[in-house]
Amino acid sequence: MACWGSPMGAIINSVRGMNVCVPRNMTQAAGMYNLLLQSDEPALVIECLNGYRTKEALPENLGEFTVPLGVPEVVSEGSDVTIVSYGSTFNICVQTLADLEEAGISAELVDVRTLLPFDVNHVIVTSLEKTNRLIIVDEDVPGGASAYILNHK
Repeated sequence: MACWGSPMGAIINSVRGMNVCVPRNMTQAAGMYNLLLQSDEPALVIECLNGYRTKEALPENLGEFTVPLGVPEVVSEGSDVTIVSYGSTFNICVQTLADLEEAGISAELVDVRTLLPFDVNHVIVTSLEKTNRLIIVDEDVPGGASAYILNHK
């Protein structure tokens, strides 16, 4: 039997002491690279394939802006459910927001951005306290990154 999915769970459980960045697009990746080049920290930046095919507005300070590590971004405010994702699957979640709104569901969409370090300011917990419902969307195998995210408080 084949097991499909990314090896993210294996990565985050085997590279302790390294940053693991999972940008949703190439602009976010650039901000991560800019920050990492200024530091002395080892890191993996796992770029999403659909990010290469997506047209995105580039910031005027592309070579200077940074993305903080360990700080998820609330991309869309909502009150009924918190959707947490990262990388390639995050872009799929963005596409579903209109359908959810049409169905009367107000979704708060959170981009994890980094798995190591993970949510140092408890952004996801704060969102969950508001919505009381959580959906984690990723492409990892069962027990992988979703279990890792659920295990953090």
